[in-house]
Amino acid sequence: MKNLLLLLICVIVLIGDLRSALSGSADFMPKSLKIEFEQSFKSVTGKTKTSNGFLEYKRSSQIRIKESKDNSEFVSNKETSWYYVPPFKTGEKGSVQINNSKNNNLVRVFDSLKNGLIDNDLYKVTEVKVDQFSLKFIDPKSKDLKVDHIDLFFRKIVFPDKVDHKQKNTKVLEFSDLESLSINYTDGQKVDLKLSKIEENNNFPDKNFEFQIPTNTEIIKN
Repeated sequence: MKNLLLLLICVIVLIGDLRSALSGSADFMPKSLKIEFEQSFKSVTGKTKTSNGFLEYKRSSQIRIKESKDNSEFVSNKETSWYYVPPFKTGEKGSVQINNSKNNNLVRVFDSLKNGLIDNDLYKVTEVKVDQFSLKFIDPKSKDLKVDHIDLFFRKIVFPDKVDHKQKNTKVLEFSDLESLSINYTDGQKVDLKLSKIEENNNFPDKNFEFQIPTNTEIIKN
């Protein structure tokens, strides 16, 4: 779940700030969005495992992520974050870890990624191709998350004629063009995320980002 959370948080901010960085738009990020995804990674046995789920986001820093395979959830608002793992068997207890969201490493990285595709104190940006970018993490905070770099891939784009490279990006890259990401960890592990659907400006109530703890759940507070 840790891999998924970081990857999706990066998705939220980067797709929101991408066009701002390329076209100078000051407010491209929608007020809310929903993303459906499929995650794949290699397990310690070498087998490729996949899972899917959804993410809901609302300004500012309000997030709900649910993974369908095990029904685990991460919910966060400006003050509190919850990470819930349901019971493995009927009759057992699930667990929920409650944190101050301001002290959460994931939230701190989320806030830092507002820079978009521009070099900053957290990461350096490399344009690999017109439809691929790489973020190399350099800030000490990223060591806690063991992230080396993140690659962003966009759908195949038909460029207009007789414009230079930067003009092409400004004219054709849109919010919905982001197709997939790969997060590369310092231990060599890689997690791929494919976006199957992006919906903008959903009318989520604030209570959607307050986790309701089920009965028979162990509560862990940090």
